[in-house]
Amino acid sequence: MERQGTFKHRLRLILASVLSLIMVGVILPATSANAIEASPAGDCIVSGDIEVDHELQANLDKIMSVLPYFRFTEDGQQLDMTLSREDLQTQFGFTDDQYEFLSQKVLHPDIDAHATVGTGKQKTGMATMRRAMAGCSGVYMSYVDLTAGFAAALFAASQVSPAALAAAFTALSSVFGGPVGAAAAAGIGLLGASFFADLGAKIVGAVAKRKGVCVTARWGWPPLQSEIR
Repeated sequence: MERQGTFKHRLRLILASVLSLIMVGVILPATSANAIEASPAGDCIVSGDIEVDHELQANLDKIMSVLPYFRFTEDGQQLDMTLSREDLQTQFGFTDDQYEFLSQKVLHPDIDAHATVGTGKQKTGMATMRRAMAGCSGVYMSYVDLTAGFAAALFAASQVSPAALAAAFTALSSVFGGPVGAAAAAGIGLLGASFFADLGAKIVGAVAKRKGVCVTARWGWPPLQSEIR
């Protein structure tokens, strides 16, 4: 009887282990599919609260198609690229509007230093609540955001070059909101090449650790800072 009881106990343990593996295999993919993850504080966070509209996504897709061709000027003060307008339109299918977006919003953005320093309130709603839950007072890009969400372009660009990241980050500035978005819109002219080199390293490091990156505004130069969370 004792041996039979021991056998039944072991059988229960084996069945429990098998069921656990099955549940992990079923629940985790479902979790990823719904873009739900745990915050550093242990709260439940629903990713995907920041969305990229169709027009911006189309512009961003074109920029992503030419990431290897971005570069910084020799003085490190401007973003440039090795392709001409003709190259972009004939070889990569840029429309006139997409080229204007690239030229005016990414390569030659307006710089408004007064709009980018200090701190301020971000957009209201779920995005603000989500960032607060993550302990980030600026823009929090979670692991899911960086790998399958609105910030996936930043992770891809980080693996190409700081110049490529500067292009993608500037292009996405309108979705950030607040002082972070204002500083991002000014691009390298305000943030500097070293900011993007540092941000790129942190984005890649965060993904490797299955963590996120918090970008916040600050007084001083550069007006943005980032950290892995």
